[in-house]
Amino acid sequence: MLRQFSVTTGKNKKKVLVTEAKVLGKTVCEAAWREIYNVSEKRYEECVRMLKNGKINVVHGNMLKKRASTKTERALSWMRSLFERIGDWMPHKTQVHLPTASSKKQFYHRMLKELNEELDIKPEDNITYEYFTMIWQKHLPEFIIPKVREFVRCSICIQLREDIARTRIKTERDKLEDMLEKHLKQVEIERRLYHNKREQARRESDEVLCVIQDGMDQAKTCLPRLVECDKLTHLLARIRLHLTGSIVHTNVPGGKIVPVYLDYNNFPHDSNLSMHLLLETLVDNKARLSRKLFAQLDNCYRENKNKYMLSLGHVLVELDIFDQLIVGRSMKQNCNKDAVQVDNFGSLMEGMFVAVFLPHLKQRPQLGKVMKLHREEETMAIHWFSGSWTGQWKPAYLGGGRNRKENIEVVWIESALCWDFELTKGGLLPRTVLNTLRVKYNDAQNEMHENSD
Repeated sequence: MLRQFSVTTGKNKKKVLVTEAKVLGKTVCEAAWREIYNVSEKRYEECVRMLKNGKINVVHGNMLKKRASTKTERALSWMRSLFERIGDWMPHKTQVHLPTASSKKQFYHRMLKELNEELDIKPEDNITYEYFTMIWQKHLPEFIIPKVREFVRCSICIQLREDIARTRIKTERDKLEDMLEKHLKQVEIERRLYHNKREQARRESDEVLCVIQDGMDQAKTCLPRLVECDKLTHLLARIRLHLTGSIVHTNVPGGKIVPVYLDYNNFPHDSNLSMHLLLETLVDNKARLSRKLFAQLDNCYRENKNKYMLSLGHVLVELDIFDQLIVGRSMKQNCNKDAVQVDNFGSLMEGMFVAVFLPHLKQRPQLGKVMKLHREEETMAIHWFSGSWTGQWKPAYLGGGRNRKENIEVVWIESALCWDFELTKGGLLPRTVLNTLRVKYNDAQNEMHENSD
């Protein structure tokens, strides 16, 4: 409340008009009153003028609530929705770690782009970058971009960031930044799929059961686990243990069950272990089984794990345990760039070199560059390259003269053996990639002969 009254001051007994500000019957200063009622200095002076002119009631309309502007609410809603999808929730901290390959400026420009494409809101009608960082720090302090990750980081993100930092050519830098953006977008799509299935399993437990499974870093579970290591004990042999954690999302208090399995390397750490622990998880929760199973598993580069996991899924469906099995492929990378990823098709992106296996083609290896991905149809358009194992590789074309055009063919994504590699400056295959391809083509050829027999 604001109240004005006259006060006589000085020897001349001059009358002065005084404005009194009250909050819940208590007199406060002007600054406190404006802060409590969220009134600007300009609006306060306007109210004082209206009192002088004889107006008794001035309705502020904010009901003691600080209301953010439409721009601010829109930005906060976008930020919270994106960060919850792509962030890693830390189990030992009240923090959510965003990808280290990103930056606040990248998120700001992405917000402007998406709001413009989806809601037709022009960039000048959004908040500024300075205000964007301020409301992030004020309203979303739990979402941070760590300088150093405490857990293993994605090798694709690290490699792309290093390449971006090294390059001095703008066109190459723009290409690498575009590849990084597509990679982060693919990670986001995968996590969104998992989050949707997780929430569906909690709401419709009779319809869907969601299981995610991953192993812990073996270097952290060997016994004894010493608080401090010295030169004498650092190199001593330790008991090797392996922990694998699972999360079963269903309609229970808390929404999930978290079993942990321990093995002493009595199983090969490949698809055998994954299938065994998945079956153990299903047996332990047999009273909670539903008609559909969504399994989120971590793949590795040593073998095509999905080949065996999907075979297990066919058996579970054939035995009428489930009507449908949906396998989500994890984007975590457990390999370096030279030991090319060979089973995680989610990491395959446009612009990458790819080696495929098509039995009707006699050429080995079959090499090309991905021009277009059609993930819904599970196909990709590749521009073929011509070359040999130890020879130079060049883009292949059809026809000649004005009729010359790129030799592009649409193939199945599953035909890819390995990707995410580069040719040398002379157009040759690097030795590490060459050795990997020889092994993969031999395995694919042998498997084809076994299936035909």
